[in-house]
Amino acid sequence: MGEEGTLEIGMEYRTVSGVAGPLVILDKVKGPKYQEIVNIRLGNGSTRRGQVLEVDGEKAVVQVFEGTSGID
Repeated sequence: MGEEGTLEIGMEYRTVSGVAGPLVILDKVKGPKYQEIVNIRLGNGSTRRGQVLEVDGEKAVVQVFEGTSGID
C-alpha cells in the first residue's frame, strides 16, 4: 500500500484590510463561504487556522483561532 496524505487546494489572497482582536478582514475574496475553515499563512511561513464568520460580497471576516499577532 502507498502512503496516504491530504491534498489541500485553495486560493491565496494578500488583501488584509484590517485586524481587530481575533478578527481579520479580507477584501477581494472570491467565493468565501460562511463557516468555512481557512488557513492563514504569515510572511514568516507559519500558518494559523481560522473560520469565516461573515461574508459580504467579496469581503470576509475571519476569526483566527491562534491569535492575530504578526498579521497585517
